[in-house]
Amino acid sequence: KMKNLTILLFAITVIAFGCKTANVNSTGIEDANSMTSESVKYKIAIGETFEIKLKSNPTTGYKWKWLNKEAITVVDYTGNSYVTDTPAMIGTGGNDTWTFTGIKSGTETIILGYGPAWIDETERVKKIVVKVKK
Repeated sequence: KMKNLTILLFAITVIAFGCKTANVNSTGIEDANSMTSESVKYKIAIGETFEIKLKSNPTTGYKWKWLNKEAITVVDYTGNSYVTDTPAMIGTGGNDTWTFTGIKSGTETIILGYGPAWIDETERVKKIVVKVKK
């Protein structure tokens, strides 16, 4: 019975970590305690690279997904990395960094969603407006 209780408590903890709301602030780093939603705006030149840093916790089974990838033509996705917060322990979150490069002039909105990796649903959505100039 103690083992079942331990498993149940662990499952509740994992679910609680996955249910936080979040917001991207003006520095491009998500504030996990904020309840509001806003867009982050980037102005870059063709060939210039920028990063979007978002709080994430893959131990919950959730991940960030690019929801409108097919509609975006002014930037190209150039990489993704994850760094765990310290101290690194089971259940500890971190920052998921998405990197993009400007490829043609224009203004578009990248839409990223955070949700379960195994389905298309998202619980949080981040909109990143990008203006690429020559």
